[in-house]
Amino acid sequence: VALEQRAEGRAALARETTPIEGETLLVAADMQFRGQTHLIRVALPEAELLGGTLQLEALQERFAEAYFQRFAVRLPEIGAMLVNLVTTLIGLRPDLAPEALVAGDARAIDLAGARLGERPVWFADAWHTTPVYDRQKLPLSTTFEGPAIVQQLDATTVIEPGDTVEVDRLGNLLITVGA
Repeated sequence: VALEQRAEGRAALARETTPIEGETLLVAADMQFRGQTHLIRVALPEAELLGGTLQLEALQERFAEAYFQRFAVRLPEIGAMLVNLVTTLIGLRPDLAPEALVAGDARAIDLAGARLGERPVWFADAWHTTPVYDRQKLPLSTTFEGPAIVQQLDATTVIEPGDTVEVDRLGNLLITVGA
């Protein structure tokens, strides 16, 4: 069963567009004593499993030890049951530079291209006409002065007058207060 599941996992990895440099196979058995409802996951050694040398007695012993580690009791008179066989195939990809995660093609070439408009905002003691920017479009490695509002799907960042914002090479906003 684990060999079939590994083949299915390899086929799924082959359909991905991310290059894969290797793989890690993890196989475990969810087991329980007859008549009990709580499962204990027991790791199965890949070499024994794939080599066909995994013995039922060894699996029972691994389960009994895992059960003892969890519940501090031994139940040698009760037989264990295999409930699930869990197979996980992890595709190992090459290291990815953080810059590759930043969508450069969606970014504006200058600050004006990221501007959504403007709105009046009250800061300290007066109204200020404040530009509103789309964060996803802010050009990387750029700097601008407050006041400003930076909008994104899940947050709004308010930049006060006198503050300076640097958009770093990864798209982070580095704000210097009262610059």
